[in-house]
Amino acid sequence: MLTAYVIEFLFFGFVGWLLDSTYRLITDGKFLFGGYFRWIPIRPIYGTGGVLLILYFKIFTDINPFTLIIIASIMMVLLEYISGVFSEYFLGIKLWDYSKSKFNIGGKVDLLHSIFWIGLVFLFYKYIFSFILLFESNFIFPQYIDLPVFWLFITIIIFSTIKNHPAMIFGINKPMVCLYVYDYHRFAILLKKFKRAIKPARKAMLRKQLQPYLRQTGISLKNI
Repeated sequence: MLTAYVIEFLFFGFVGWLLDSTYRLITDGKFLFGGYFRWIPIRPIYGTGGVLLILYFKIFTDINPFTLIIIASIMMVLLEYISGVFSEYFLGIKLWDYSKSKFNIGGKVDLLHSIFWIGLVFLFYKYIFSFILLFESNFIFPQYIDLPVFWLFITIIIFSTIKNHPAMIFGINKPMVCLYVYDYHRFAILLKKFKRAIKPARKAMLRKQLQPYLRQTGISLKNI
């Protein structure tokens, strides 16, 4: 069953990536490769949320659907808030910011996106959950490799998270890198090129490209 949860995490993480990328395409007018893991079309918050919803709907079967959906939606809003706090204060990256929206809490959750969560939870419960149960009832996987697959997955997630940490990429510990994920990856790429550059002219060009990110983060090239 643990392997089934891993597959479900990856599936809903990919669906979440599709939703966010489409939303950004509509609002920003251009495609941006979203997600914390560079070039991997997975949004962990959606994968985690999908698995939590499956467990929740499987456990609380006696609650009426309306109450079930409202409580599940509150769970998803809390998950978004906790994820925002974790990414900002522990990973040093601000992946989203709702501070300009009305009725927001710390820029991590707001009323509009909370309504979106209610809609997604409703669709999940109404149309998707039954297919998940069907998938799990027909899922056949050797039990003896269930735990190895699960722990390998956890190890990859932890390794990828540590690898993406600003302290690992920028060689810093104190300043919080207040960048959105798209800028964050661009910053990391430019910085690596700057470190490898030998010719003064190329270093000067890369330094100029780095300046907007340096101003945003308060990082100095002298410290790197």
